[in-house]
Amino acid sequence: MAKRREVSACAFCGAPDGVTDDHLPPRGCFPAPVPADRITVPCCERCRLEWGSKDDEHFRNVLHCAEWLENDPRSQAVRDVIGRSFQRPEGARYAEGFVAAMEDVFTPDGNAEEKVAVPLDDRVSRVVERIARGIYWRELRRPVPRTHIVERAQLDQYRKNVEKVLGRIGQYARGVVRAWNGQFQYVFIAEPTVGEAFFTCCFFGRAWALAFIRRRRT
Repeated sequence: MAKRREVSACAFCGAPDGVTDDHLPPRGCFPAPVPADRITVPCCERCRLEWGSKDDEHFRNVLHCAEWLENDPRSQAVRDVIGRSFQRPEGARYAEGFVAAMEDVFTPDGNAEEKVAVPLDDRVSRVVERIARGIYWRELRRPVPRTHIVERAQLDQYRKNVEKVLGRIGQYARGVVRAWNGQFQYVFIAEPTVGEAFFTCCFFGRAWALAFIRRRRT
């Protein structure tokens, strides 16, 4: 979170009060310093507490400790921060569970590689959902309607799902938006009249995520 904004409504719930700037994606995902082209959206105190900084930290750890970014020098700067957090007394128990959860990475053809990754859990999905909701507001200038849900919010390790969807509907995209000093980019495809959308993003040109926003089925 950053400084308090001028009067504006929360990007996540529409509340008009107590709004501050929320970084999207979480700024801890990127090495310092924070660039001028960072993405921020307005966020109220209740939504800030609901989404939670601990999920942000966990997402950062999964993103940078997986094999997809292991040779990226920008990621190494973030991994150094993660390593120091694991050494703190309050981080030791989390670090033990985090390392224990690592498992073999499998290629799309089912072969195991000599690498490990952390399973993609609900905490990772929650952060992807929050990013998708924030970008929805940034593109359409309104929160995701209460009549809609965000589903299949996930990191897509091999870009298999992203390529499949973009192959079908990519011609409707508004174009690639780049931010965070080129370390983050996204594509947002929307049908504004019904409020449904597809969102995909990429970290450091290697790690992809996606989410769908659609009307609830009755």
